[in-house]
Amino acid sequence: MSPLVLTGAGVSIEDVVAAARNTCKVEVTPSVLEKLTKARQVLDAAAAGGQQIYGLNTGLGANLVTAVEGD
Repeated sequence: MSPLVLTGAGVSIEDVVAAARNTCKVEVTPSVLEKLTKARQVLDAAAAGGQQIYGLNTGLGANLVTAVEGD
């Protein structure tokens, strides 16, 4: 089976199932990796600046108001 190449475009449910069942290799294009890196930098900067970010430095659901410390 050919690899599932993540390009930033949508993927089918069949692609997700194949990846989940380890029946295909998953590859990520350099442009997607660059976007992910930039997004992570924005997220880290916001968290370092004290901004509350749901699920990153706050609890989830009913624990939304609970601060969570990083590792």
